[in-house]
Amino acid sequence: MPTLPAVPASQGTGQRNENQKNSRPNKIANQHFTTLMAGVLATGSTFRFEAPGLSMAPIINHGDIITLAPLGAEKPGLGDVLAFTHPTTARLVVHRVVAARKDHFLVKGDRGRKGDGWIDQDQVLGRVIRVERRQHTVKVGLGVERKLIALLSRVNLLQPALRAYWLCIGCFRHKPTS
Repeated sequence: MPTLPAVPASQGTGQRNENQKNSRPNKIANQHFTTLMAGVLATGSTFRFEAPGLSMAPIINHGDIITLAPLGAEKPGLGDVLAFTHPTTARLVVHRVVAARKDHFLVKGDRGRKGDGWIDQDQVLGRVIRVERRQHTVKVGLGVERKLIALLSRVNLLQPALRAYWLCIGCFRHKPTS
């Protein structure tokens, strides 16, 4: 699959003229960005863009580069992270499948307490296949552990579990003595 360069700065074009050297890149309206994304994915190509927001933190943070792939014939499953148009706001959202029934998926941000509701497969634009942070691949959240993450998220235990994990890790780290 061919890969296009990431669209920087949370859906911006990334193009600047001489008068904009120190300003932020231009933004693409959500509707146009979603149309562009759908068009690229429809060709069978992947689509990369900079993640806006923290609803998927700590797996996907604001500013991480997300790579989407078209679904093809493969149905999304429990734990998959999907880009879709929100059922009530029609805005682009990237959240995790926390339950699935045939062609319907209950989606929720990893950090949120409330889900987005059920979406139909025809609302899905693509599946997240890679997350990059500071030019390194994020290794957690898209592998086999995604199902456990989805189950914990569905019952609002993901964030407490992550806090407990980081507290335990902190207990075992040795600080250098002077």
